[in-house]
Amino acid sequence: MTGFGSSHHNKKLSSNPIFCCTCQILIATKDGYWMASVKRMDARAQKKEGFTLFETLIYAGLLAMFLSLATLTVNSILGTNMDMVEREEVLANQEFVGQKLGWFVKSANEVLVPSPNSSSAVELKLQEYATSTDPAHFSLSSSTLFLSLANSAPLPITNSRVQITAFITEHFATSQASTTLKVSLGVQSVAKPSVSSTAVFWFTLPN
Repeated sequence: MTGFGSSHHNKKLSSNPIFCCTCQILIATKDGYWMASVKRMDARAQKKEGFTLFETLIYAGLLAMFLSLATLTVNSILGTNMDMVEREEVLANQEFVGQKLGWFVKSANEVLVPSPNSSSAVELKLQEYATSTDPAHFSLSSSTLFLSLANSAPLPITNSRVQITAFITEHFATSQASTTLKVSLGVQSVAKPSVSSTAVFWFTLPN
């Protein structure tokens, strides 16, 4: 194979120069000579733009890491907010029960249940001065605290979002002048059992 003669044509692009070379080659065969043209482009022009497999894997890993961190952060914020909401609900129910106890103990003249120097884990019955509320009967049933006035049907004084885990009443009659009543109350969130609160109320009734 014998080659002779060549002509060169250069082309330039403003942003990325591409060099193109066209060569004319004379090919000798048994039937004569043939002229062939061969084009060669600069290697820089043959390189395709884009990410390599290695770069793609790195970017995918970074994106997955970012999404995981974002998900953990959002879940943590939502969990904290839910804990705060449930704690407020527990404390609100606990405070409401404490207020009810205080109101009716203050207007009572005698503790009927539990009897003196004993305790109860399910009820507290008070003899009231007012006949419209006598007796005031607190009772625990199915993790809900109920109140009945003047032997009427008991009504719940805690809502369905909490459950009462403890309602222990203790009646101390150590002197003839007064009677001491201790009430231990445990309240727990239904949705978040880890959120709970315990309170102890002390009351004194004159004899």
